[in-house]
Amino acid sequence: MISYRFGRLAVFGVGAFVVATLLSLVVGISSIPAAVVIMCVALGGALLSLLSSATRPLGVGFFAAWLVTSVFERDFTILWWATVKGLFTGVTAPYQKSAQDRAKLSEWLAMRKGGAPSLGPGSDLVNQVSDCVDRSFPPDSLPATQRDLLTDPACSTYRAWALGERDHRPLYGRNDDGWRWTYETIVGKTRRGGTNYHFVARPDPLLKVPGPIIERDGDGRVLIRDNATAPWQVFSTPIPMMKRFRECVIAANNARPADDKRWPYLPESGDMLRACRDWRLVPASAVSASGDHGYDVNLYPPSVWPRITGHGILYRVLSPGRFEIRSRSGIRRYLLDGDGNLHLTTEDRDAEVSDGPPEPCELDITIACERRGP
Repeated sequence: MISYRFGRLAVFGVGAFVVATLLSLVVGISSIPAAVVIMCVALGGALLSLLSSATRPLGVGFFAAWLVTSVFERDFTILWWATVKGLFTGVTAPYQKSAQDRAKLSEWLAMRKGGAPSLGPGSDLVNQVSDCVDRSFPPDSLPATQRDLLTDPACSTYRAWALGERDHRPLYGRNDDGWRWTYETIVGKTRRGGTNYHFVARPDPLLKVPGPIIERDGDGRVLIRDNATAPWQVFSTPIPMMKRFRECVIAANNARPADDKRWPYLPESGDMLRACRDWRLVPASAVSASGDHGYDVNLYPPSVWPRITGHGILYRVLSPGRFEIRSRSGIRRYLLDGDGNLHLTTEDRDAEVSDGPPEPCELDITIACERRGP
């Protein structure tokens, strides 16, 4: 038999449920959050009452009323069920997200199959972040640290791919190439007299591969090495292509000496195509005001590294038998003058014969480059 005291407290529990429900419905008309607070307080009190034998009848009456009302008048308790679901979701959400992140990472690692990332996206990453620095900061006032750099709104878009950052939301999806970057300023000045720096792109540590490692400095030099102990070498340069272009023009003229009118269009001649069978030249649609004929030059099959293909060439005839070749890579602008000498500038202008030559390792891509800074 149920005692009188138990029954009385159970009735009080039923009354507490009815009052809390009606009050929540009335308050919820103007403020749903306030109604949720009322239900949470009532629900918490009912749960606590179950812990003590003295107050347990209150909790039994509360939940019995909830159960009966849910069976016969579910619309009346819809707010209760919504509140419980919201509380449960809020408590379990971090664990669900963690499980989802682990599954996403496992799928990404399986897709990568332990291989090194492809080189193109790594080079694009260091160039894009470096371009952001060049656009956003004066050359003599660069951010001192990576964290300072990421405070800039334009550069903060690359935060997720920066090593040491915790924002992993865009990472480990099908479009994640696996490259991560770091930034530091270094001792010494650039050719323009500004602060020098290193942007380094390396594979995500979770891939557990030693390289390759790609680096760009404040002079726009893009270097590469296979691992942390290998020597640095030039990653991308138009110089071999410029030299080859000059050799092909000379060979085409030697095959059939060109008259004065034919010199500007000699690269488009059949003699040029026969002289350079492994090259594909796509002429530009117009000639510049300076008399430059533009060509997109590609080597077949393309070289992977050093990247000596896919550069644009500007060909300018100075006089019959004498011509210049120009090209650029990022902020680096090159001139191969009429005497076959190379000149380089990183200023916002064309290279001139008064500019100095590129570094030895760029003139000869088979030798190692001297890395600046630490």
